[in-house]
Amino acid sequence: MIVACWGPVHGQVGTTSNLVAIATLLALDYHLRILVCHSHSEPSLLERNYMRNPKSELLLEGGGLDAIGRLVHCGLLTPEGLRDNTESVLKNRLDFLAGPDSLQTGSIMEIMVPLLEVSKSYYDLTFVDIVPGAQNPLSDLVLTHADLVVVNLNQNEGLLEQFFTKTSWPTHLEQKRILYVLGKFERSSKYTMKRLSKRFAMSESSLHAVPYQSKYMDALNEQLALEYLIRASNAKARMLEFNEDAYFIASIRRFNEQMLKMLELSPRAEVTV
Repeated sequence: MIVACWGPVHGQVGTTSNLVAIATLLALDYHLRILVCHSHSEPSLLERNYMRNPKSELLLEGGGLDAIGRLVHCGLLTPEGLRDNTESVLKNRLDFLAGPDSLQTGSIMEIMVPLLEVSKSYYDLTFVDIVPGAQNPLSDLVLTHADLVVVNLNQNEGLLEQFFTKTSWPTHLEQKRILYVLGKFERSSKYTMKRLSKRFAMSESSLHAVPYQSKYMDALNEQLALEYLIRASNAKARMLEFNEDAYFIASIRRFNEQMLKMLELSPRAEVTV
């Protein structure tokens, strides 16, 4: 299954930071094989948090998307070849395919469809972080092959108005299964999920939130997102006591449960002893 992660604007809705939280927690909670990759032509938060060292052996040996491009052009891309050119984030659960070091957008377009097709043969889920905004040919290409699109928005009513009037609506979103995520969500804002879902005629099951959590944002900046998510995933909410970590994780888990339901996947859950 291919899940495209997209937002109408750059830098405001937390598309990449949301993806890191969603994919990592999914891998921690369920027995799934997950691949994360992106279509950007420059490194992103994904490299910073999924690769311990930007000069890792994988990249020094010409791995990542550049290696996939060579395999595609030679007609030699296999599920094993794809896996061998990824960075293992969580063993047998979560792999990351680093972005290009030398490929241009046109070259990435040539290899994206073979990459997505082969990924389906090995991974249960492939998340693709795509370039924001409408009328991007590479993003459109990924959207056409996506089984589900995660549309990242925020609590800015002007942005929501523009999006839902389809002013900035990629045509390839039509007829797609969509889940909406309000990134950097402020729970104290009057623009609650209930209010926004009613205002823009969204079903409550299709609208979710990734709360703004300063500890998570700090972890992303310090390249420690994985460590934070592992630790926070065990946080317990207590009666009459608000726990930011527990609230953050519970919000993402609700989204993940709905995503699996929409994709008709029933993976075995991790058992915590």
